[in-house]
Amino acid sequence: MDFSDRITGSVNLLDRTDCTIAFGVQREGPLLFLVGAPVGRADFAPLAHELSDPCAVVTHAPRGVGGSRAVPGMDAPTPEVLAEGLAALVDRFTAGPVLFVGTSGGAVTVLELANRHPESG
Repeated sequence: MDFSDRITGSVNLLDRTDCTIAFGVQREGPLLFLVGAPVGRADFAPLAHELSDPCAVVTHAPRGVGGSRAVPGMDAPTPEVLAEGLAALVDRFTAGPVLFVGTSGGAVTVLELANRHPESG
């Protein structure tokens, strides 16, 4: 499987001290985050398109995957580290509750996010 970021459309970047997270948003409405790991946002393109009415669907590439850029000395992508990156991305949009769908390592990331930041979901 190719974990590259093949999605079409605009890419937004969230700069963090130890990485840059690439993300995209489709449409407007209640926020729905599609979370995977180690897959990037391209792997969610068909599902994001299907769910983007009536939701604003946010897809992202975890650190070091696809369009997200690593920096020297970047922390390993543990569930705890990925959850903090996801929390920063959620904060980029809102401080209020949002919806999440997580698959594979993304489900673990969402569980860790709920554990660390229960106000996010």
